[in-house]
Amino acid sequence: MLSPNTNPIDRLNLSENSIQQISSCVQNRLGYLIDGFRIDDCTTGVTLWGRVSTYYSKQLVQEVVKEQCGIAIVIDNIEVELSDTGCVRCRESFI
Repeated sequence: MLSPNTNPIDRLNLSENSIQQISSCVQNRLGYLIDGFRIDDCTTGVTLWGRVSTYYSKQLVQEVVKEQCGIAIVIDNIEVELSDTGCVRCRESFI
């Protein structure tokens, strides 16, 4: 986890190991809420990908990522998608 006092420019260079740690933390804490979670590093923050069944779940994922890496979430591509049963609807691919 990065310190909140870290220079913002330094925070944009997340290593592959850091991205894996953040992804693992999200999966461990919220894996039952999100399908297909992925995080990508970009020049001004991170991009989140995946699918959840509620907007509250989407917000929880955002908060865990912010807590773990202390940087801005630039693009949140997490889709909120309810199935007939109210669970996350899984698809073969997404973007």
